[in-house]
Amino acid sequence: MIEQQYKDLFQQFRSELDANSVEGLNRHRDSAFDRFQQIGFPTSREEDYKHSNVARVFDTDLGLNLRNIPMPVNPYDTFKCDVPNLSTHLYFLINDRYYDKTLANDPLPDGVFVGSLQRFSEDYPDIFNANYGQIADYSDNGVVAYNTMFAQDGFVVYVPKNVTVEKPLQLINILRGGVDLNVNRRLLIIAEENAQVKLLVCDHAVDDVHFVVTQVTEVSAAAHAQVDVYELEENSSKV
Repeated sequence: MIEQQYKDLFQQFRSELDANSVEGLNRHRDSAFDRFQQIGFPTSREEDYKHSNVARVFDTDLGLNLRNIPMPVNPYDTFKCDVPNLSTHLYFLINDRYYDKTLANDPLPDGVFVGSLQRFSEDYPDIFNANYGQIADYSDNGVVAYNTMFAQDGFVVYVPKNVTVEKPLQLINILRGGVDLNVNRRLLIIAEENAQVKLLVCDHAVDDVHFVVTQVTEVSAAAHAQVDVYELEENSSKV
C-alpha cells in the first residue's frame, strides 16, 4: 500500500517533526496517525473524492522538509500578486513555513494577531487549543489526518470581539524546492463576535519540480462575525 511508506516515515522521523514544531501542533499527531493507519488516503468510493485518485498522487519519490532547512528565496523579489486598486497587509508562507522577515506593514488594530501558527500557539495557547483541529475533522478524512500528522507551521489570523480589520490581509504561498516535494500547509482564521476581516490568498510555484500540497483551512467565525476569504492560484501543472 502507498500509505505504508508515509506511516514508516512518520514513525522514523517523529523526533524531527516535533523538534521543528511546537507542542500545540505536536499533541495532535498521534491521534491523527492512529486514524490514518485505519482509513488511509481517500478513495474514489468517497463522494468528495469521486473523481480523484489521491493515493496515486503520493505514489512518487517526494521529499519533506521536516528539519526546516531554510529555502533560499526572497519572496519580495519572487512574486507579487497584484490586484488593481487593492492595498493590503502582506504576508508569506514559504512552502509550509511562515516567513518572519516580512517588511513592516501598517499597524493592525489592537489585539489582532496575524502570523506564524507556531508562535500563535505559544502566545495564545487557550485560543489556539479551542480552535486548531476542531473544524477540520480527520476522523473520516485521510487527507486531513495526513496533514495533521506532518504540519509543522502555518498561517493564522485572529481578530478579537468587535474589531474590524479595514485593510485586507494578503497571504502569498510560495512553493520552492530543488527536488519533488510534499508540502503540508495549515491555515487558521478566527474571528470572534462582531469581528470583520478579509483575506486574499495567492498561490505561486517558483521552481520547475513537482509539488504535492495538502492544505487544511479552518475558519471559526463567531456570532455576527464576517470573514471573507478569496484565493488566486498561479501554479504550473506540476502542482
